[in-house]
Amino acid sequence: MFMKFTQKWKNIYPNLMNNLLTIRENIFTYMELPEGIRSMVYTNNALERLFKELKRRLKTMEMCQSEASAEKYLYLLLRYQNEKFLKRKLKNWEYYFQLYREQHSYTKENIHSEVIL
Repeated sequence: MFMKFTQKWKNIYPNLMNNLLTIRENIFTYMELPEGIRSMVYTNNALERLFKELKRRLKTMEMCQSEASAEKYLYLLLRYQNEKFLKRKLKNWEYYFQLYREQHSYTKENIHSEVIL
């Protein structure tokens, strides 16, 4: 399907299609993940919710004392939203993570070196 797509558009956009073929492994890395968690990875719903919340909170403020106070307020809002995001439970995460570990043969010793916090 991907090759069919690139062949169709290669005559019109040759440079773009050559670049796409070069970097396709990096673009579609999420396809290696179990199907149940792919939508959690490639969706931007969380980011859209964050911007909506920031906009809602900032709308109530008419003005800030200074630029530094506005930055501090945004920092605190982002920190609060980050803590809230980190506490949420992902549906069936343990199951999918176990599948991923089995597919990539992670052991207890090397998994900590692979996970980026």
